[in-house]
Amino acid sequence: MERSSITLTVLFDAPFWVGVFERVENGRLAVAKVTFGAEPKDYEVRDFVLGHFYDLKFSPAVAAEEHHTSENLKRRQRAA
Repeated sequence: MERSSITLTVLFDAPFWVGVFERVENGRLAVAKVTFGAEPKDYEVRDFVLGHFYDLKFSPAVAAEEHHTSENLKRRQRAA
């Protein structure tokens, strides 16, 4: 079964704000970094993704471990 996901993390890496795109396809991870400069507003990040996503240069893909999010502890207690 083919699985894919893309995650964007925006963080402050002094002195600039950067965005890190992580793309996982078929168990392979590729990343791209974007420097925003000043702190981007939500609408600026959205506009960037809509306008420039296909221009990103992702790194060569490497094997990635699949992360499974654990179920909520209280939900597991109720189910038990």
